[in-house]
Parts: sequence; C-alpha cells; structure tokens
Amino acid sequence: MRTWDEQLFKLRSRHPRIGEGECKVELAEGYRDLCGEFRWIFLLGETILQTEAPVLYGTVAVSLAGGLKNLVLTPDAGGLTWNTTWLNRRIVIQTRAEPYRIASFPSPTTATLIDNWAGLDQTVATYAMYRSEYPMPPDCDYGQEMYFWDVNNQKPLPLVTAVDRLEAEALEVARMDYPRGIARVQIQPDAVTSEPYEMMQFFPAPADIYSFPAWYFKRPFASGPPSGTAKPLWPAGYEDLIWRKAEINLSRNPVHRIALSKSLEQEYYARLWALKKKNDGGAEIQRRILRAQEYGWATWFRGMNFTASGINPLVGG
Repeated sequence: MRTWDEQLFKLRSRHPRIGEGECKVELAEGYRDLCGEFRWIFLLGETILQTEAPVLYGTVAVSLAGGLKNLVLTPDAGGLTWNTTWLNRRIVIQTRAEPYRIASFPSPTTATLIDNWAGLDQTVATYAMYRSEYPMPPDCDYGQEMYFWDVNNQKPLPLVTAVDRLEAEALEVARMDYPRGIARVQIQPDAVTSEPYEMMQFFPAPADIYSFPAWYFKRPFASGPPSGTAKPLWPAGYEDLIWRKAEINLSRNPVHRIALSKSLEQEYYARLWALKKKNDGGAEIQRRILRAQEYGWATWFRGMNFTASGINPLVGG
C-alpha cells in the first residue's frame, strides 16, 4: 500500500513542474473525491449514542441585578452539584416556558446562559436541565448517510430533516420523553483538537439514559493535505486511484497545460468501477439501473456515455 509520500512522489515524477504544495492539495482533493464517489463499505463506522437523564438538583436563583445570564444553584439535601465540564445543556426555569441554552459552568454551583433571562428575579426557582444534542465521532463525514437503531422498539430511529425537527420541537418545547427521531444540527469544534464534528439532536429530549447504535461513513481525514509515511484509508491494490484522480484534477486546471490521453482517464474509471463491484458485488450498479428504469436514465446516470451497444462505464458515472 502506497504511503502519502509515495503517492506524492508518483504524482510529481509524472509532473515535475507542479510544486509539492499544490500536488499535496490535489492528492487531498482526489482522495476526498474518491471517498465521496460511492457508499464504500470499508469507510463504514459504528458507534453508540448514549443519552443522559435530566438533572433536578435543588433550586436556582436568577437575579437581574446580578447579571442577565447568571444562575446560582442551591443544592438539594443530598448536596449534589453540577459538573463544570458539561456541554450542550438546556434549562427550563420556573415561571418561564422557554428553554435556555447554557454557555458554561464556571463552578459546580454557577452557570452562564447564552441568552438573556427574560423573567423576573427568582431566588428559589425549581428547574429541569436536560441535553438533546450529542456528537458523532470526529471522523463522521457530514452529509453522508447515517443509520440509527431503536433497540427498545426493534426498529430504525428515523433520521429526519432539520426543518421537521424544528417543527416538532416548536410543538413540544422542552418536553422530555423517549426519542421518536433524530436530526442533524450544527457542527462544533472539538475542545481538544479543534477539529469539527457533527452534532445530532434527539426529539423529544431524552427523559432518561438510552442507547442507540449508529452507523455512519467516515471522512477521509480531518484537515490539511496528506503527507508523511501514513497510509490513506483505502484498500490495497487500488491505491493508484488516488494519485490518478489527483492527476485528472490537475489536468482540468488550464494553468498547468497538462494533456492526459483519453486512455489514461478510461483506465482510471475502469479501475474505479472494478473496485466498486468488489465493494458491494455490483449492488450499487443494479440499484442505479432499477432506479433509472423507474425515474429516467438521465437522473441516475449523469455523465455516463451511452453507445449503440449500451452503457460504457469507463468514461464516468
């Protein structure tokens, strides 16, 4: 299996006029293109999203004089307090129906709201603190397909659009129950690495600790062009697809004046489709054909070359 340095050497040996930095960028772009071309089974990742139970620890004081966004906790008889490392919490406080997002917990007995408190001063207000948003693993490729399983009900947990999730949330503000669905929401930076990761939101907000197995497609790498002795997450025997894809991308930039023969591009696509057939036994191609027969060939075979003898998969798709 070629390392990234070997991929770079192969590309630069064929195009020595192109700088090392640009070749690295094109290798990264080519790799991302390849990973997003199909639903590659070898990029499938698995995780479990485990929810948290709501928090009811005594009462809170909210004072307009002390700050529009500051909370002070009065612990219950058991002396329970908050965890200063918590993230993505929301709180509903007595006398107000709307949930407030919590920015941080400066101490085990204080919290700072993101939005200004809209109510009057409170000294012993009851509250409910909950969490509905949870992160996917850092290597989750945003926008790719995901699948969630409802273990308790032995059926898929529906992945819905953000609009549907917002409508459901508006109708059931701050309601906590067993989740009926999940939706993509924002991207957040990791607290340690600053790499972006995808957040998912359950609705209704979980009323207890539940576990949902999930499957997702991994993104090629977190950031920056590849380099060094590391190897791309790609099957052995097809590593030449990466630098060939980078070469094709370079040839499409008129500044470089690189003219690739049609046979080289055909070789690339032939190997690409050969890998895809090995990936799923041709199931993806059969799916496209069946869908094309139902909805029209143009939609499902963009870029395909049609000849008198049939479909030529060597020139795109």
